[in-house]
Amino acid sequence: MKLASLKGGEDGRLVVVSNDLAWFTEAGHIAPTLKAALEEWERCEPQLRGLAESLEHGSVPKDRFHEHDAASPLPRTWEGQEDFRAPREPIPLGAADGLDLSAGVAVVTGEAPQGAGPEEASAAIRLVMLCLRNATPGEAAKPASSFSPVAVTPDALEGWRDGRLTGCLEMELNGRLVTEPAERAFDFAALVADAAKSQALRVGSIVGAGDGAPKPALKAGDIGRIEMRDGKRHSIFGAIEQAVEPA
Repeated sequence: MKLASLKGGEDGRLVVVSNDLAWFTEAGHIAPTLKAALEEWERCEPQLRGLAESLEHGSVPKDRFHEHDAASPLPRTWEGQEDFRAPREPIPLGAADGLDLSAGVAVVTGEAPQGAGPEEASAAIRLVMLCLRNATPGEAAKPASSFSPVAVTPDALEGWRDGRLTGCLEMELNGRLVTEPAERAFDFAALVADAAKSQALRVGSIVGAGDGAPKPALKAGDIGRIEMRDGKRHSIFGAIEQAVEPA
């Protein structure tokens, strides 16, 4: 199942997106936002999954899905203290000066108790999405500043096994691949368990992992693009594509 938040309001408007990312259908009758759906996941998830199946069968109203219309799946942190850029929103030069193009993958969790083991941590993972972090060269990665247009449930990912995602992140700078794509494994069961060592994780917690590829520096006029494709070269999450513009 693939979910997105179309632009509008502080938390966007929840829609279900087709597997090929071509179509969407409104999900507001189930939950107005992805944030609201996550807060009532046990009730909303089966209804959203049924809506996704109906969309694939063409039995519900649908419209073309355009990635430029999407906000980040979660446009802001749970407490609303940090806003995330939309996946196609330009980066002002002041925010990008001296920063790297750092690609990664992130998961959104439900509640996970303090001390949760890998199996319990894996069960708490609700959604997977790409992320673009802004990190100063040589500095530890900071929280993701942008997410992919679409968030995907783990069961819909062909590279997902027992809390681990195997996939190839493609990172481009100005239309050229930064490095030759290579498969990498992201052990989110372990990462979520590690995050829950010192405190319980709340609904909507975001845990990210970088792909370990070189991180090119950004300058004015650059366009960075991050994407992951399946075995048939179809985009899984849509692309984060952002231009660096003068402030």
